[in-house]
Amino acid sequence: MNRPAVILMSIALALLGVWMSVALFPLLLMLLLAGFWVTQILDLMHRRDDEFPGRSDKLIWALVIILLPGLGAFAYWLWKPLLPVASPESLRREFTGIKTPQPAPPDEPGSMP
Repeated sequence: MNRPAVILMSIALALLGVWMSVALFPLLLMLLLAGFWVTQILDLMHRRDDEFPGRSDKLIWALVIILLPGLGAFAYWLWKPLLPVASPESLRREFTGIKTPQPAPPDEPGSMP
């Protein structure tokens, strides 16, 4: 190849690389933000109603996250550590209906088995 063709090809490839980085970075950023938004919605859906202090707080958070996708999801992510965490015992009871067996009371001193 002659020299001007090589120069033109290198310029075209450089411009293509710049265009791809400019075009792909916002796309990658949008995919990351959409994934974050979905994870916050799923987290909200998996929490029980009694984990929220108010009666309709879960509904309000759902509306905030859906109507203000980026800002609402980020605000929920910041506020979420303030929520009480359910104990494993309460989750086991809720999902299985099985209560953890309690230890038997100690025998009275002097009684025979």
